[in-house]
Amino acid sequence: MLERFRPSPVAVAAVAAGLIGYVLVFYVRSAVWPWVGALLLLLTPVLAIAAIAASPRRGTTVVALLGVVPLAAFVWAVWALLSS
Repeated sequence: MLERFRPSPVAVAAVAAGLIGYVLVFYVRSAVWPWVGALLLLLTPVLAIAAIAASPRRGTTVVALLGVVPLAAFVWAVWALLSS
């Protein structure tokens, strides 16, 4: 039964890319690393879509969708910055 809810490695990679990208964008003070973080954040939905398409398990879908949350926070922050 637990095998059905275990996420795939691609879904875990989506979460890891999202979290690492978020940290690099918002917390690392450098000239290059925030850009690498932004690229990781843009890679996150691609990994999430690949994980959902490759596996019919519910755990994979949930974890892959959680990986997109840091991208949503990034988009919200950029939107707030540009609208002020």
